[in-house]
Amino acid sequence: MPVSKETIKGIETALQLEKKSYAYYHKKYKQLKEHIFRNLLLFLARQESDHINHIEKLKKSLMKKRVWSEVKAESKTSRFFKPIKKINHTSHEIEILHVAMEFEKRTREFYAKQEKKTKEPEVKRFFKKMTKFEDAHYKLLDGMYESFMYVRLET
Repeated sequence: MPVSKETIKGIETALQLEKKSYAYYHKKYKQLKEHIFRNLLLFLARQESDHINHIEKLKKSLMKKRVWSEVKAESKTSRFFKPIKKINHTSHEIEILHVAMEFEKRTREFYAKQEKKTKEPEVKRFFKKMTKFEDAHYKLLDGMYESFMYVRLET
């Protein structure tokens, strides 16, 4: 039984979202010189790279089973991040953290919706797993944000 066009579109969109998140984390990692937060950005960039690989493996698996048909990704993945403030390389780490938290929150919401929409068990499990990853990323960033805010209050 072929995978629904809606599910294929969800997978393609997920791939684009992960690529955008990777690019953001990698760019900010390179811009920060000496800061503990830099290591977190590198970790998140690597995580997003792993997610890209997982999505591509899922896609290949579905193609091998001949249940895949080409459908383009959501044409405007930028809409997921549009209201997020653009940050330049001189912005403070707190702002970068805030944007990263929004990325993770919105991507998590996207995966949760896709999990509910899809009928294919393999894809449903995949989206459930990705929802958990994004939730963990959000909690990690939130913890860093909390500690930064605490340090700011203390000084």
